[in-house]
Amino acid sequence: MKVALFTDVFSPKMISGVVVSTVNLAKGLADRGHKIYIISSKNKDKKEFKYKNIKVLRVPSVPAFLYPGFRLTGFYSPKITKYLGNE
Repeated sequence: MKVALFTDVFSPKMISGVVVSTVNLAKGLADRGHKIYIISSKNKDKKEFKYKNIKVLRVPSVPAFLYPGFRLTGFYSPKITKYLGNE
């Protein structure tokens, strides 16, 4: 099965309950042979999360002014549609 997970924050930018839960879910599904796609906002960190059967797609984002350190993305992205449509 192919599973896409959409999250506002993801490793390595920040470690939080959301990130830990997303990583645990993705790894658990990947270990069972599923292909996992995690879609999150871009970050400036060059280090990227790597795990078998998991691909991370970073999309453009803007700062969330009320929540320092968080970024917002649009609801629709041609990049996401193209990426998921080709997989």
